[in-house]
Amino acid sequence: FNDQDPTVLATYPLEEHKHTLIEVTVLARNTAAAEAGCFLIAGSWNVYLGTAYEIRPPTPDGDAPAGWAATLVLSGTDVELTVVGVIDTTIEWTAIRKGCET
Repeated sequence: FNDQDPTVLATYPLEEHKHTLIEVTVLARNTAAAEAGCFLIAGSWNVYLGTAYEIRPPTPDGDAPAGWAATLVLSGTDVELTVVGVIDTTIEWTAIRKGCET
């Protein structure tokens, strides 16, 4: 991605009557320089009667160049992994999700 506009990298649907923990590891690399970053993000949500509720707010932890970010954002009954870089920089983003439901 080559700008500072937020981009949805992945969408994780939440199931009705389930408490879902989502943990995501995000790696980022500037394709034209030696800059790189890593984010670890975890949060949990519950869906009841078609409405999603945040149980544990997503907590990003990581290290990356200034302006780079990765977040988990609730959108309806989905959780979106949103990434943002900086203008005039092409960043390659990769994400691995793990988690559980009950």
